[in-house]
Amino acid sequence: PDPGPTPEDIFEIDCKSKTVGYMEESFSINVRSSGSWKMKADKEWIIPENESHEGSEIVTIKIAASYEREERKGHLSFIKDLDTLKLEIIQEARPFIELSQDDISVDGDGGTFDVLFLSSTPVSISNHNEWIRLINISPRNILSFEVLRNNSDAREGNITISCETDSNISKVLKVHQGEKIPHPSVSFEEGTQMNIVDSSNFILHPVFVDMTDTYLIWSSSDSETAGVDNRGNVTVHKTGTCRSSAHNVHHNVEASITLDIKLKAQK
Repeated sequence: PDPGPTPEDIFEIDCKSKTVGYMEESFSINVRSSGSWKMKADKEWIIPENESHEGSEIVTIKIAASYEREERKGHLSFIKDLDTLKLEIIQEARPFIELSQDDISVDGDGGTFDVLFLSSTPVSISNHNEWIRLINISPRNILSFEVLRNNSDAREGNITISCETDSNISKVLKVHQGEKIPHPSVSFEEGTQMNIVDSSNFILHPVFVDMTDTYLIWSSSDSETAGVDNRGNVTVHKTGTCRSSAHNVHHNVEASITLDIKLKAQK
């Protein structure tokens, strides 16, 4: 039987492959050798402690931090005379987060906003501003949030998006909101209440004060009694009481009027 290698023939390492994280780190390899040997790396991010060695030794290998979005591979060769042993080193990809924008400016009235982001890992959102309300994160990587109306001076806040698997990887979205805007108003020429005695259709006439955006959403509290269309046209159906409202979304102001309907034929 083969008696095995003589002391002069020993040359071995205790592993053939090593996987490391993306951050800078070091690890050790146990090398058994009966004579002198060298180490040589084929990538600059693999940094042996020393190049030349004598006999058996535990050596330290330093791995530089990676900023790559894909994993990378390299080899460390252990060379003794005509023998070469190779250690494959695999370094994991660095997680990343990208935002479609790093800051957003909002006027004093606030509103709802969407920001796109790209991430290689699941993310968590943190927000410590009472005037910013997180809504949700869609499966399509859209962060939705609401900025509340400002009742004071201009202000700034942050929304932080972090990798769930690594808190060292994060992005900050800065939110700048302007000072309080004097609220415009909308009312009706007809006042706050109308008495209606017949079923003829009629139009409500909104009056705008200091408003450039006059788009209104109309609604009725009881459309079976009287309905209203998107132009303020009221259709009377039956005797009863209801409220017709015109709401401006941008300025978040609303005018309402009570319709007291007493149709002659339905006394």
